Amino acid sequence: MKTVQIYNLHLVTGEVVQAAEDYELKGKKTIVSLFQRADDEDIFLITDLLLGSCYIPKKNIAYIAKIGRASCRERV
Repeated sequence: MKTVQIYNLHLVTGEVVQAAEDYELKGKKTIVSLFQRADDEDIFLITDLLLGSCYIPKKNIAYIAKIGRASCRERV
């Protein structure tokens, strides 16, 4: 089993997009760290194994909320 950290990306439009990353990920590569260091013109690629991918410009993200962690099976 793999543990992931789940975030809600709250957009300026009021929509919420969920994103997840490896729970063990630390430092400069985390979603929060990348968001804090990004320029307003930078674009985030959010990928979901079920729903596909979407591109979100940083300027469209109002804030990011950490909502918890979950365990999932790793793909073989």
